[in-house]
Amino acid sequence: MRPAARTLRFCLLAVLLPGRAYAQPTPTDARSTSVALLNEARDLAGAGNATEACRKYAESYSLDAQLDALLPLADCFEQKGKLASAYIAFLDAVDVAQRASDPRGVAADERAKKLRPRLSYLTIDVAQERRLPALSIEHDGFRLGSSGWGVPIPVDPGSHVIAVNAFGYRGWQTTVDIQGEGEAPYVEVPLLEKSSEVEAASPVAPNAIVAPVEPVAAPPAPPAPGPRAKRAKPARKARSGLGRGRSAALVAGGVGVVSLGFGFYFLAKTNSTLSERDGICPSGKGCEPGTNAHLGQLTLQARNQRSAEIGFFALAAAGAAIGAGLWLTSGHHDHPDRAAYLMPVVGPSGGGLMLGGSL
Repeated sequence: MRPAARTLRFCLLAVLLPGRAYAQPTPTDARSTSVALLNEARDLAGAGNATEACRKYAESYSLDAQLDALLPLADCFEQKGKLASAYIAFLDAVDVAQRASDPRGVAADERAKKLRPRLSYLTIDVAQERRLPALSIEHDGFRLGSSGWGVPIPVDPGSHVIAVNAFGYRGWQTTVDIQGEGEAPYVEVPLLEKSSEVEAASPVAPNAIVAPVEPVAAPPAPPAPGPRAKRAKPARKARSGLGRGRSAALVAGGVGVVSLGFGFYFLAKTNSTLSERDGICPSGKGCEPGTNAHLGQLTLQARNQRSAEIGFFALAAAGAAIGAGLWLTSGHHDHPDRAAYLMPVVGPSGGGLMLGGSL
């Protein structure tokens, strides 16, 4: 009888993906900063600097939704002629006041009702036969869901960009200019044209002739079994191939390559998000009132993308290191009793790779 082989169990945790790479401000910090900005806005308004005061009111409200900043902000919008923004701000003030049982909600409701007849409305509609799968419509950079198609949307005066896209089709874009009050432009989305790039990527042309496949003859039926005879046990053939150790090395290397690709993907996404944010307000200070909430959302999105980027690059490095180590320490043919495995590990703060086996 063959002696039992000595077995050494090993386990290596490759890398943990960081669950959160940036600390987020606590609600207490946001509230205190909001109060400080509100006090600055009041001082600026008292000194006659209405433009800067409006910016501070907007920043204060983006950190903490409270009437002390929202009502003056709505006044700022109305004074600048942004009637739609003022109308929505007063409606928001009504909701905030109702939740807080604040009597100022009654006055805000009256202001909203007076603005409503003066508003301009933009309608973006798509005929039923033109609603392609995965059709995406953006209005000034914000996606308009299908529930908003054909619905009049209050908009401020100025230029409004409408972009329409669908996978496999050429995009379409138009600009609508609204000059004053009470306008109601209507935009009907046309039927998008198919993209030639997708057609060129198809492996078979639409009018291609495919040769028929010759039928394969069925194999002859096996002969009837004869009397059972004892068969000699064949000798065990020598194992061929890379072996388990080097196979696991290739798996680890493959995981590293895939993770590297995801890392570069999230790197590009992070740069794109930051470029979009800097395009709205490059300095990050003195931004247009009402954009701070969107800027904060883009910043948070970029942070999450950066976190994923760092994690995937770390996982790629670990996969490459483990793969190289397994390849160098494994022979061309492994012992038949040896085994190796590679499995993902997921925890509350991230995940990684677990390499284990027996030698």
